Amino acid sequence: MEEECRGGIAGGGFVVDLIRFFDLSYLQISQNFPKFLE
Repeated sequence: MEEECRGGIAGGGFVVDLIRFFDLSYLQISQNFPKFLE
């Protein structure tokens, strides 16, 4: 956690975290979406 914060935006840590977050969210949504259609 501390190492990622140390990298900061300049180190690209923030962007990587953002991409990881959206990837996880997209996976969860795509997996749950068919349930909503039923």
